[in-house]
Parts: sequence; C-alpha cells; structure tokens
Amino acid sequence: MREFSIKTANLPDLKTLLPFEQGIVEAERPLGSFLGTDKLHYYKTPELISSENIHFIVAVSDKELVASAYLSIENSKHYHKKIKHSYIGFTNVNPWFKEHILRCLRLIFKKMSTKKGP
Repeated sequence: MREFSIKTANLPDLKTLLPFEQGIVEAERPLGSFLGTDKLHYYKTPELISSENIHFIVAVSDKELVASAYLSIENSKHYHKKIKHSYIGFTNVNPWFKEHILRCLRLIFKKMSTKKGP
C-alpha cells in the first residue's frame, strides 16, 4: 500500500478539488436524467473550505491529492431523535487508496461527530 497523510483542505487545493467535483458529477450523470450536459457545480467548494462549521479534509500521497471529503454538523428534521446529525459530502477517493482511506475517513469523522455533537 502506498502511504498517505490526511490534512485540512485549503484554497490552493482547489486546482485538484474542482476536477474531483466534475468526477463526482460525471459518475452521477447517468443516474440523473435531469442533470444538464454542461459543466455543473454541486458545491461551493471555496466556501466549504473556508467555513468554520465544516471540516474539509484531503488525503495526500507523494504531494498529490488522492481523496477528499467534508463533514458538517446539521440540524435534524423535527421527527428525528437527535436534534443534530453529521453529514458527509464531496467524497472522492482514488481507487488505489479506497479501502484504507475510507476506513481512515470514517474514524476521523466519527471522532469529530462525537466531539461536536449529534
């Protein structure tokens, strides 16, 4: 397995994160006939990175971003047991790292969710 590290995303990472977003769009396009054929942006990525309420992380291997995801703590619907819940988005992982990075992200986000609440 190639080694990787996890870090908080920053604005210079946008040059890689924006193509990651297009990869997510292309993967979902066949599932949603309502999606247009033009370049789409699901996320306001610079705002996600800069937000104090969102923890946006990336995995790096050999100075290259190989994965991304963010965690936000959101208010739950009135019919849920807990008043807040964790939401994970912008998940994109290089297939070579998938098993190990997803396990690592799950542990990090679980710890953060427990610490910040729901």
